[in-house]
Order: sequence, then C-alpha cells, then structure tokens
Amino acid sequence: MSKKLVWLRKEEKPGEWRVPLTPEGVSGLVKAGVDVVVEKYDHRIFTDGEYEQAGARLTEESWTQAPKEAIVLGLKELNEDTFPIAHRMVYFSHTFKGQHGAKDVLARYAEGGGEVYDLEFLTDERGVRVAAFGYWAGYVGAALALMGYSYFKNHALPFPALDHFANKEALIGHIRGQMNGDLPKTMVMGALGRCGRGAIDLLKAVSADIEITAWDKPEYDASAKPITAIAEHDIFINAVYLREKIPPMIDHGLLSQNQRLSIISDVSCDPNNDNNPIRVYDRITSLTSPFIKVSQSGKDVFLQAIDHLPTILPREASEEFGRDLYPHLLALLTSDSLPPVWKNGLDSFNKALGSYGLPC
Repeated sequence: MSKKLVWLRKEEKPGEWRVPLTPEGVSGLVKAGVDVVVEKYDHRIFTDGEYEQAGARLTEESWTQAPKEAIVLGLKELNEDTFPIAHRMVYFSHTFKGQHGAKDVLARYAEGGGEVYDLEFLTDERGVRVAAFGYWAGYVGAALALMGYSYFKNHALPFPALDHFANKEALIGHIRGQMNGDLPKTMVMGALGRCGRGAIDLLKAVSADIEITAWDKPEYDASAKPITAIAEHDIFINAVYLREKIPPMIDHGLLSQNQRLSIISDVSCDPNNDNNPIRVYDRITSLTSPFIKVSQSGKDVFLQAIDHLPTILPREASEEFGRDLYPHLLALLTSDSLPPVWKNGLDSFNKALGSYGLPC
C-alpha cells in the first residue's frame, strides 16, 4: 500500500477559525504512516507551530498545487471560480440539496474528474452523520439570540461585528454582562436534536431562570402553520435540520400581527433552499453584519442567519468535530478500499451529479 497524503487547506470563508483536523489528529495520522501537509495560515484556532510539532509538513502552496492523489481536507465552501477540480475534496460543499449555484460547483468536478466527500453526507450504516457541528451551532445560535435581545432593547441596527471567543466560559460571561438580569422567554424548535440540545444547554448555562419552550416534531406537526405560538415568545431559535419541504413556521403575515417576538435565530440557516421554513429572509448574515431586520410592519424583529456559527467557539467545536471525524479519516487513509462511510459520501456525490445531468 502506497503512503497516503492528506492536505489541510486554509479556509477561504472570512472569519472561519475552525478546523476539521486538530494537531492531535495530525499526530495520530503521522504515527499511522500518513503524510500530512498543512497550508500555513494565521487564522486558525491552532497555530502553524502546533501542527508542525505534531508532525505535519507546512507549506506556502495552495491545495491547487497539491499532488492529484492528495485528499484535500477543509470545512467551508470554496470561493466562486470556474477552473476544473481534479482532487478528492472533503468539506461542506452545500451542493447536494438543490442549493442555488450547486450545479455550477458540481460541474467543475465533473469536468476535472474530482470528487466531493461532503462532510454533511458522511453517514454510518444507520444513516447517522459521523461528525457534525450541530451542538455548537445551537449553542452559539442561542448565545447570539440572547446578545441580540439585550442589544436591540436599547439600540438599532447595526449590531456590532462578532469575533471568536477563547472558550465557552468567556462567551457565557460576556452574555451575562449584557443581560442585566433580563430573562427573555425563549422557544427552541427542534429541541431534541444535537442543535436543539446545544441551544438549551447555553440558555441554562446563562441562567436557570430563563423560561424555555422546547418543541420538536410532535408539537410542530400538531400546530397550524405558520405557528402563532412563536410570537408568544421574545426569542425564537430554529434548530430543525431541513430534509424535505415543510410548511413555513414563520412568514410576513405572522410578523405583521406580532406584539412580542423580537429575535429570530435561524441556526439551521438555509435561505437559499426553496423549502426554507423561515419565509421572511433570503440571504445569510455574516460575522461583520450578524443581524438583519425582517419585520415589514408591527414590532421590530431582527434575525441572525450566520452559516458558520460554531466558529465563534472554534476550539471546543473543532476538538469535538475532529475527535468524531478522526477514526473515519484514519480508515480512509490507511485502507486500500473505500470504507463504507466514505462510500456513502461518494454515492451522495454521484447522486447530486446525476440530479443535474452531469457525468459521474
């Protein structure tokens, strides 16, 4: 078996501090005989020096110069471009669920002969994702909801730009300092999933006295749409993983009658999907401009829809994700055949190509 090569690229998305492979993971791969190359970058939660000490080779080169046999590992989507891609890429491509622009991205792989192993579609024999940031997305989404609630009681847009926190204790302390004992009534939709559990854990960590309405599929199914109960809360957190078309939870008609709701934290954040259940916005927000106003009449309602929330807590998020992904990455890099988890990912890629009539 020839020695395998994994290439950790630097992220192109502004403000992204997370990594899918920690220095601890690098050390394990190197001990297993894997060659690890890390692009030099000063906007990761782990330093270049930590990777080098773990056994990685640092490089100034871009992944586009990597040997064709390299597995190129990253997190977020690539910058828009048109050149064909010949590498095997591992990252969140956001191209397998009919998102806008997906065909153009996938066409680059069809033309170049490359493949995407989308991290969202690496699943085990039960169909469960092997690694996900959902818990920390919910955790940070709830944190940002509380921060927005406190801020907009006394200010208008714009909300200040966000940076990452050293750890969750620093984040909780920051929120408590802003709230001054004001405890908003909060609703979490999708409360039983990873994302919902993260949101509830943050709310309880900030204060055990925050009133939480925790809904999941049974409550959603039993309610008329849009869901008027949402507007009986100060904050609404959407933590539902969108798999199929569902009736809208919120629309402009609901907001026009709203007298209480002030913050929507759309942790699921899928505005470019035609099935988006939060039908009051059509674009993601960002770390530099976290909130937008979505109410057209009635009480002001502000919404956050940052699509890489866990980067605000990059150390905890990267360490958990890296631990979960590592055994599967190790299997991929030390096996002569494609392990089942990665075959599932490849099947999803080929299905996405076929949905646009692109050659597999």
